[in-house]
Amino acid sequence: MIRYVVGAIYLLIGLTALPLHAVLLYIFLSNKKLRSLPSYQLMIQIDIGDCVQVVNHVYTGLMTLTGSNFCIHLEKFFGGFVNAVWISMMLLTFLLAVNRLDVITDLKTGINRTIFYNVTAVLCWLFGLGLFTCYMTPYTGLEYNNDDFYWSFLENGTWNEFVQDAETLSTIPALLTSFILYIIIFITVVAKKRSYSLRSSTISAQELQLILQAFIIFSYKSALICCWHYGDYFLPDSSWTPIAINIMWMVDGVVNPVVYFIINSRVSEWLFCSSHRYNFRGVREKLFKMFAAKERTNAVCVSHVATLTTT
Repeated sequence: MIRYVVGAIYLLIGLTALPLHAVLLYIFLSNKKLRSLPSYQLMIQIDIGDCVQVVNHVYTGLMTLTGSNFCIHLEKFFGGFVNAVWISMMLLTFLLAVNRLDVITDLKTGINRTIFYNVTAVLCWLFGLGLFTCYMTPYTGLEYNNDDFYWSFLENGTWNEFVQDAETLSTIPALLTSFILYIIIFITVVAKKRSYSLRSSTISAQELQLILQAFIIFSYKSALICCWHYGDYFLPDSSWTPIAINIMWMVDGVVNPVVYFIINSRVSEWLFCSSHRYNFRGVREKLFKMFAAKERTNAVCVSHVATLTTT
């Protein structure tokens, strides 16, 4: 019974996240202006990585429901590929924090920003490729424990410690540095706001939305990484703990698109205007005029009542 419940949860999360990412990628890729911005280029890459994760979640749900790992080579490929993509996504999340700091502080480095972000993004993927190569060797890799329903490193893998150290030494410093960058960003925004220079600065409402959504995504991934690497120190010693961490990892594939849909005005307005027959801004203006007219009517009524009372 537990197998079917856990398998259904895994499968449901994956099948729910897939259409959300499909819509999000379509919005990003169909908008030429968004595609040209370094921040959205990074977000597109992160979202593609999320799509890979989600496909694996569906595969994990099917393995759990059937009680079969299907093929040992396919299992090894999926486990290694997904984990390598995940590590690359963590590094891209750090790069996105660098981009947010770059925009908010308007750094004058003299470096071509397009070349910088493209090259560093490629390096992030190359690092993941190096890990994937290690995962494909007989000395390490990931396997799915179909008895306890979670992914883990190969038992007795001679390279396990080396690969885990590489993961930790790449993701943890990146996340800690990202945290420091977001503190600097927050202090910078508050300082500009207090000096009344926010209106005259280059910081737009959309840039602030990007900071908020990037920080939320960063916070969730940081919590997930801490549970994955250091959960033994503070999480309950229970058979449900690795399952909960696995579910937390899967839910990460839903967090990204939901945050974009709620916070990012460009994405949310596209959802309302996608048919080109529903103008969100026009409706918003009509609603504003309607409420303004209602306020004027109420004011007239109050004035009329006051007149009648005095007479």
